[in-house]
Amino acid sequence: MKEIILKLTIVLSILTISIHNIHAQDSIKKNSIYTEIGGNGVLYSINYERLYNVSKLINITSRIGYGYFTINRIKANSIPFEINGLYAIAKQKHFIEIGSGITYLDTKDLNDDPLDITALIYAARLGYRYQKPTGGIMYRIGITPLYDFYSDKQNLIRSKVWFLIGGISIGYNF
Repeated sequence: MKEIILKLTIVLSILTISIHNIHAQDSIKKNSIYTEIGGNGVLYSINYERLYNVSKLINITSRIGYGYFTINRIKANSIPFEINGLYAIAKQKHFIEIGSGITYLDTKDLNDDPLDITALIYAARLGYRYQKPTGGIMYRIGITPLYDFYSDKQNLIRSKVWFLIGGISIGYNF
């Protein structure tokens, strides 16, 4: 009997804490849509991001995006995936952003040459982010080292190479 009461007390305590956390976080806007120039999408990307509140100072975001560009008759599609940790540095709207992810890059040569390449690129991120908890305009800027760790045409292009680029984003948080 004591074991049942103890288990019931633990379950009810967890539920109470969870419900309190859900109500406390209702005012935090958790969705963002933004455009990034440079960064994980290589040239540019349009992204959707979801914020998960961990504590008053720490948030985690997950992101997926899509980019399309052509350069010298080569068209490319990029799909960046990323997980970021946000650490609040002032008034819950200024953040240090640290993260990593993978970008899928698929290129097609419009000249029908055998340079159609599929690659996976590791991306790290260190940057600054401005985002109000109540929503509205958000922006971010950062350094994004990229590491090309896989290519299906490794005999034609160099793989396992680091590229240091930056990225700047602007969008809307809702």
